[in-house]
Amino acid sequence: MDKALKRSILQRKIYFASKSLYKLTGILPAPWSTPHSVDGKPVYFIHIPKSAGSSLKTLLGCRIGKTTHAMPRLVMRKRQWHESFIITAVREPFDRFVSSYSYMVKQQGSGVLNRMYGEKLVQLDPFEYLEFIQQFPEKLGFQTQWTHYPSRRKPTADLILRVEESDRWRDQLRAAGITNLPRKVERRNASRQAGQGLEDVLGLNGPDLTALERRVKEVFAVDYEALGY
Repeated sequence: MDKALKRSILQRKIYFASKSLYKLTGILPAPWSTPHSVDGKPVYFIHIPKSAGSSLKTLLGCRIGKTTHAMPRLVMRKRQWHESFIITAVREPFDRFVSSYSYMVKQQGSGVLNRMYGEKLVQLDPFEYLEFIQQFPEKLGFQTQWTHYPSRRKPTADLILRVEESDRWRDQLRAAGITNLPRKVERRNASRQAGQGLEDVLGLNGPDLTALERRVKEVFAVDYEALGY
């Protein structure tokens, strides 16, 4: 990998240290808050990167315009985790990777990585991007870092939705005790246009596309096993 694309150890330490301030103060990220409660517990939405989080935030009535991808284990005290109703959404790992590549490279999406790496980032091919993005677990790390918490009492979020079942989200939320929802799920911040295939986004086909899928499955094996994909 180009040295100019390598994340410094200091940058990584600063990011994770900054999130620990939430746990120290006991104040949870504002974008997590929803107007709902279940069995007297406040409902919080944990936004996993590239897993239709913006759409679900709209459905749940979260504050639009603000986003955080903070991991629960970094910002929540164990008591807060236990005394809250936690919702999140996961996505098939290869589709999630394609969405990330489409946004960050093909669309030159806004964000800290594009500001830091500029043209060098948008020149990466899918294999190079897969190597690059592994340096940033907060951007496209294992989804279990958001769905799971180090607690025997409650090891996972209370409700883990799937992007592939978004047409059922309203019913699933209502079954969990969350009502007063919009009539439909708005599709927000989509990284791929309707009808745009993998070949169009990745610029790969045949053996190369198969090789990329295999490599993504190796890198994200934890998610494939833990989340049942």
